[in-house]
Amino acid sequence: MAVTLTIDGNAPADPQEQFLRTVNTRIAGGGRLAATAEPPRVVVDVREFRSSLPSLLHGRSMVVVPCMLTVGDYVLTPTICIERKSVRDLISSFKNGRLFNQAETMLQHYKHPMLLIEFDQNKSFTLDPFTDERSFEKSIKSADDSKDLQSKIVLLTIAFPRLKIIWSSSPYQTAEIFAELKNKQDEPDPVKAVQIGLGMGDDPYEQQSFNTTPQDMLRAVPGVTAKNVMRLILEVGDLREVSNLTPPELDEMVGKESGRQVHKFFNRSVFDD
Repeated sequence: MAVTLTIDGNAPADPQEQFLRTVNTRIAGGGRLAATAEPPRVVVDVREFRSSLPSLLHGRSMVVVPCMLTVGDYVLTPTICIERKSVRDLISSFKNGRLFNQAETMLQHYKHPMLLIEFDQNKSFTLDPFTDERSFEKSIKSADDSKDLQSKIVLLTIAFPRLKIIWSSSPYQTAEIFAELKNKQDEPDPVKAVQIGLGMGDDPYEQQSFNTTPQDMLRAVPGVTAKNVMRLILEVGDLREVSNLTPPELDEMVGKESGRQVHKFFNRSVFDD
């Protein structure tokens, strides 16, 4: 049983009492009472210290462990890894295709990968980057951009069904969300978090940028899945080359059944049978 400790709002907050977060009672061998005084811990990528979020987490009595992470920006538990994106970062990551690579690596190494989309606390909680502008032309353009961004987010969730998306209106709300996600969960191991994904450093395509429009078209082809799409992207130059691949070549890249679906799609007549 877990009992949350609270303090009187009028009484001074003792830092030691803040660490004493929960009391775990286990009835075994005479009903022994054990107190857990370990503060919550978050492993944070060092590049995230340019934002205010690590300071806000520290302000909530969390131990912030700075590390050079290869996978994710924040590791909350041994199973929860979070990639944090502002709206501007999100747009940039979609343009260069890096977000798909980041999502795929999180899925490979963590049971609960999450994408956090964090908005500016001083701006509206919307994907429209020009919502405060009065120009009619800019508002029309921003509406189109917003729809395009929403479409890409939908494609991302289709490509990676296990990827959870978190929406946050500000860094302050993000700190609250992190506290809720960590509630009664095991603490992450900083050493393991750093080691995860280190082997990818030998991959020459790791930092490569890609054209996202052909990627989106390729992901829509029957037989192309989140597991085999990256191999097609890395080994094939363009969509025309994919369409000209023979069944044996496709079998070797994506498997027999997936290869059959891809070949059938590109070799199907435009006229009704």
